[in-house]
Amino acid sequence: MRLKIGEPSVIMQGGKCEDVPWGFYQFPKLFKGEDGIYACVHVEDDSPDCYGLPEKWFLSRDEGNHWEETEESARFYCGTRLKNGEYLRAEPCAVLDVTDLNVPPFRAGNYFLPSDENPMRAKGGENTPFPEGLGRFVDAFGQIYRIYEIDALPRGLVKKSWRFTRYNPVTGKSAEEYAKVERPHMSVFTYAGENGVIRLNVPNPWGNIRVAPDGALWLPTYEMFGASPVNGAHYLYSAAYFYKSEDHGRSWKYVSHIPYLPDPDEDPAAFYCDGFTEPDIEFMPDGSIVVLLRTAGVFHGAQEWGKSYIARSADGGKTWTKPQVFDRRGVIPQIVRLNCGVTLAVYGRPGIYVRAARGNAENWEDPVEIMTEKDRSVLMNERPARPNFHQWAGSCCNMSVLPIGDTRLLIAYSDFYVPDAKGVKRKTCLTRVVEVEDD
Repeated sequence: MRLKIGEPSVIMQGGKCEDVPWGFYQFPKLFKGEDGIYACVHVEDDSPDCYGLPEKWFLSRDEGNHWEETEESARFYCGTRLKNGEYLRAEPCAVLDVTDLNVPPFRAGNYFLPSDENPMRAKGGENTPFPEGLGRFVDAFGQIYRIYEIDALPRGLVKKSWRFTRYNPVTGKSAEEYAKVERPHMSVFTYAGENGVIRLNVPNPWGNIRVAPDGALWLPTYEMFGASPVNGAHYLYSAAYFYKSEDHGRSWKYVSHIPYLPDPDEDPAAFYCDGFTEPDIEFMPDGSIVVLLRTAGVFHGAQEWGKSYIARSADGGKTWTKPQVFDRRGVIPQIVRLNCGVTLAVYGRPGIYVRAARGNAENWEDPVEIMTEKDRSVLMNERPARPNFHQWAGSCCNMSVLPIGDTRLLIAYSDFYVPDAKGVKRKTCLTRVVEVEDD
């Protein structure tokens, strides 16, 4: 088969890449709506402190060829279209300030007492204003994260829930809602913000809502430094988690997870990547589920690029095959099966690439380039003598995809070097169509 890559269309442009820090005018996301395709763009710093802050919203009425800015309230009228006709969209929740509750930043001892139930675990003593912790992680930048089970936190501080917007186009009603999440040993972590403020990162669904052939909803997500659903043990690396909803997203139940087990014989950077993050799934004709997984991440000290992996479940997501390397790159890997029977995978960093597979996606064709992996800093307004990685890539390479027909897929991504009407290169979010053509 052949993949035809269309010309880019501009969603919006921000400031010059030389002037605007990482995170601003990046991370575009695509959603379906009754009156067209919606796109939102992140316009804040790339920080947990910015979770839940407003984003810029745009609407295309011609399948991504032209875009117009719209009101922020558009977030209530788009999302994943469910079998019942409603639209559901996940929204992140803001972090909590727990400065007055959290343990001191330094202690001479851990002040924990042995647990009567399990001598390998501990319980908080009278000098621990915060309850028993699972462990802690210090990232490559010196930031300290402390991990806690939600059930051990003060009652009511954190709920096991995710935030969504739901829109019913028949009634015209839209609302924000919180859905109950059931999972053993669900955990959260604290980190230090500015001016000594301690913040608690609450549960958020970092993934795409997928509609299974039977109408059930699936949400693959991940947790950084989370807890094992098996026994509550602290994971040093991120793991992928899979949740299912059979009531149109009003409640979610944990199904399974894929922990990350570093193998330096397979990947020399195995101990320095962040583990399995940003899982995305698709359903195959034989009933299996395929998942793509990211490993690239800098918190353990690895580079900003790294291998992506692929795994498969043949029992409804209960168990998964051992993840195998899919490509030597892959942030926010997206996988979509089109109605023509072709499955497309889109991923990158550095560069942006798309791969295709027929049938049950067991054999993948070679990647097709959308953006080069080679040095793009030559395109900057002011080329540096020695570019850093962000300047080299010239894009966050974080993408979002949306089918727009039996053979076409719309891709949204960022390009930091798109000239404006005066020729000044600016951080820009774009869309592009990938079309499957027969040989």
